[in-house]
Order: sequence, then C-alpha cells, then structure tokens
Amino acid sequence: MLGELLHSLSQPLTTLRCSLELSIDEPAGQQQHNIAAALAQTDAMISLLRFMREYLEADELEVVPAILLMPVLASVTEDLSTIAAVRGVRLQLVGTCMAKLRLTDSHLRLALEYLILPAIEHHPKDGQINIQVRQESAESLVRLECKPPRGPQAATSTSKWGPASSTVRRIRRAIATRLLEAAGATLSFNDADALGFALHSPHLDAPMV
Repeated sequence: MLGELLHSLSQPLTTLRCSLELSIDEPAGQQQHNIAAALAQTDAMISLLRFMREYLEADELEVVPAILLMPVLASVTEDLSTIAAVRGVRLQLVGTCMAKLRLTDSHLRLALEYLILPAIEHHPKDGQINIQVRQESAESLVRLECKPPRGPQAATSTSKWGPASSTVRRIRRAIATRLLEAAGATLSFNDADALGFALHSPHLDAPMV
C-alpha cells in the first residue's frame, strides 16, 4: 500500500513541476490557468500524504479505554446522510448493539467514514444503502449493503470507478482495516470492487472458548 501511495504521489508531483515551468514564460492569462492546475495538484499531494500518515499511524495506536461502537456509528451515519441526500442516495441505519472497541473516538470515526463514504460517492442515484447492525452472543455484526435503484433508471444508472478514485478507495479501505483490526475487529468484503462490507466486533466481555 505504501508503494501504491508513493506511485500515486509521483503523478501530481510531475504535473505540478510542469505547470510551474510553463508559468514562467506564459502570458498572464495562461499563468493563471497553470497556477490553478498547480494548486489542484498540490491539494492532491496533501491528501496522499495525509493518507500515508494515517496508514502508518494505524500501526502505532496506543492502548485506550474501549468505547461503544453504536453512538459513533450513528453519528457518522447522520453526518454522511447529508452527502448521500445531495447525491440522491438513501442512507439508512437499522439495528443496535453494545459492542465496544479499543479506539479513540476520532480513529473509530475515521475508519467508519472511510468504509461508508465510498459507497455513497459511487452508488447510483436513487439507490439505497442499508447499514444493518445485529448483536449476537459473542460478537456484533455491522453490514453495509448497496441496493440499486428500481425501475427504468436502473438500466442507465451505473457506478464506474476511475483509476484515481479506485486508488483512493483502496487506501481508505486499508486504513480502516488496519485501525479496526488493531482494535480486535475483523472486516470482510465480497470482492475487490464491492462497496459493501461486514464488520465483526467480538464482545470484550464475552467468555473465552
């Protein structure tokens, strides 16, 4: 993953250098265009560097008191529902649990956002995303499922990943996985391109077998 991050970083660096070189001898109007392009590539590099820092920090988490999963999940879902509504996607949270994870509120929130946000960003308009929570005897299960739109629009509504967004999705997934697994949970995905996931969180007070 670090190799992929470094490789992704090389493209905006190259584009940034070209934009700055072109700005030297260009007329004022073209300089503004090149400067705007350089700023856009700078933002891309900042994002990739932030991902790299988060990925590395996931291996250096301090032991913290366990916090309840459900309040953080409900808060993240509520916050992201605004983005979902703008994109014409319905986001629904169903169920509850008493699972706890040894993560800070900010790390747990980050992991959940990185798992849920790609589904919102790339799910077809008029579709629905269900986050189902179920508590069992020894663990709690959080499952995200994407349901496509019904009717005539379903045939034309598609969700295609470009190279850049695919890379960002894998980076987000890797960071979320490292954070949650460090706290004792496990994540599973249907396949490499699936938007849905299943989060298994063993109960900290469950009897050992």
